[in-house]
Amino acid sequence: MDNGGKMEEFKYLLIGGVIGAAIQHVFPYVIGFPRYLWLRHKYKRAAEGIWYSYHFTRKNQQVRTVSTKWKVERNYRGRLVVTGRRNGGLAAGEGVLQCKGSAFTEEGFLVILVQATGYDAHWSIRVNNPIPTNEQSVCGLWLSYDFDGDLTAGPILFSRDVMDLQQAELMLKRSVSASTSYKLLRV
Repeated sequence: MDNGGKMEEFKYLLIGGVIGAAIQHVFPYVIGFPRYLWLRHKYKRAAEGIWYSYHFTRKNQQVRTVSTKWKVERNYRGRLVVTGRRNGGLAAGEGVLQCKGSAFTEEGFLVILVQATGYDAHWSIRVNNPIPTNEQSVCGLWLSYDFDGDLTAGPILFSRDVMDLQQAELMLKRSVSASTSYKLLRV
């Protein structure tokens, strides 16, 4: 076989390899999409949908209550994905906070792990799982940095309905208890 024949054979092997790799990459999506549509139609988890969260944070040594609108939905593989958006931040002109991540259930809690888009910040949120009871609001804890750059954890309230900040503050304050003997914060 001459060089021309070897090059022709190599060309066909290369094209076959590229096509095989493309099929291998796309196949899980092709198989997963009908399953996604069926699951999305058949089963909607109680955690899915639009949620509004309220929590305390600190900026310039001042405690503030902030709210974020969240969308929790199932992706084509059946996993929960989360996107969040807060317009205006803590004061007018502070811009938009956007974040995205994932959620899963663990030991009776819904765990949400999100990362800000546009800058380096991560949050870990753990709320009582709304799935068994289909509750309209659930409390939990968040862990991240506050706007002063200090590591902070605090109570967070997720609600299906929009609340005014004063109402959310009252619910947050009522949901928190501190154990002085064990040095723990509980919600």
